Amino acid sequence: MPPLDAAALNALRAANARLRAAAGDPATAIAADDDFHRRMTAGCGNEHLLAALDPVRRALLRYERVYMREPARVMRSVAQHDEIIAELERGDQAEAARLVRENLSRGLPDLTEALES
Repeated sequence: MPPLDAAALNALRAANARLRAAAGDPATAIAADDDFHRRMTAGCGNEHLLAALDPVRRALLRYERVYMREPARVMRSVAQHDEIIAELERGDQAEAARLVRENLSRGLPDLTEALES
């Protein structure tokens, strides 16, 4: 991903603010989280990578129907997004990518727990 300009960073902040405000409203939280991730990958320019990520994104949206029911989980996602935005503001795309991977890997145990309960 190329460095993001001020408008793109502001759009990420706005999507994350909508996610923060939607704690307790799963449908709105899912839409805000999807918007955040679409905006984050918008400048990628690698169509092969985006095509490979699309099935993952669709699977995560199904997962979020369970995950986003709990406000504490929504707020954890908001905090993780804040960290990603901070790295993008610094221009550290590698660290932002590491945080995205960490964000995804942290969610899997939460999904297992939520499905079992």
